[in-house]
Amino acid sequence: MRSERAGRGEVPRLPAPANWSAGPAPLTGALRLNTLRHQITLPFARPVAARPDGWFGFEPGAVFVQLLRELARRGPDRWRLAVLRAGGPDEHLCRVAGVRPGAEILLRVTGKGRTGRVLRTFAAIHRLGIDPVDVSPPWFASAGAALNAGLVPRPYSASQHAAYLAVRRVGG
Repeated sequence: MRSERAGRGEVPRLPAPANWSAGPAPLTGALRLNTLRHQITLPFARPVAARPDGWFGFEPGAVFVQLLRELARRGPDRWRLAVLRAGGPDEHLCRVAGVRPGAEILLRVTGKGRTGRVLRTFAAIHRLGIDPVDVSPPWFASAGAALNAGLVPRPYSASQHAAYLAVRRVGG
């Protein structure tokens, strides 16, 4: 696979696999990239397809977490964590480095401190027996707004998760 040339400090963008499809809707492809200067990982994700070259495919509506760390030769490293929802056809999507064709951004934080807080929040959710990719999407938005305002996000509870699952079951 041929990558486009990236400028200094930019994450290289690779074309999405053209032949990926899962039934009527194409998959969103996310790249897991590790180079000398960039590390993109998917700490929480449930891909439905994977390729040896680092592409992971997600069905429309699937939630996954992308963590980008840009290593600096001098000065601090750059950190970015995004909780993304894979989009389907005919949806307006945001452009996200390493994700093709794009995704809906549910939560996005930058900086090592904020990223660490989000990861600790995910660990607390995981201790409840809930996979972070199953959390209510509106909670991600409120948690991201709180974190970006310098506040502590409201904890996600098991009862809140049960209510979200009940609404999802009835089609809400």
